[in-house]
Amino acid sequence: MIWVSGIGFVVASALALLSLGRLIRTVTSRITDAELRDFADEYDAEEGSKPSSARLW
Repeated sequence: MIWVSGIGFVVASALALLSLGRLIRTVTSRITDAELRDFADEYDAEEGSKPSSARLW
């Protein structure tokens, strides 16, 4: 059971680092508009659909 719990801590730590990195980039204005739109899950006004990076197929 320690392996199951240990993997949870590793994954949670990795996700926290990724989130912290994105938060720092957002606060310091180093995130691109396209990344921000993808993160906010906004629709593309010209095409009337989601951005191509958000499509699953």
